[in-house]
Amino acid sequence: MVEQIVRSECHILFDFEAFDRWHIPRTIGQDGYPSGSTGENRPGGDSDRQDAVQKITDRLKTTPLWWILEILPLKYMYQKDGRWVITWW
Repeated sequence: MVEQIVRSECHILFDFEAFDRWHIPRTIGQDGYPSGSTGENRPGGDSDRQDAVQKITDRLKTTPLWWILEILPLKYMYQKDGRWVITWW
């Protein structure tokens, strides 16, 4: 994300000495990725290949107790034209 911010030239000032201390690359190579990067975090890299073959798990399916939150109506308050409106959904 830091590389995207630096690339966008949006006038955010970074402490590049701290980047060096934490070994965060701050230069962008010709391919648009940090120079010297191994490609593991690039789209289509090693981590993407591993994620693509992992079993998909759904926490709502494995924990049915959470389904109650999908059914119960919740109170929602917002202000409209200077008045507070209360709705249930």
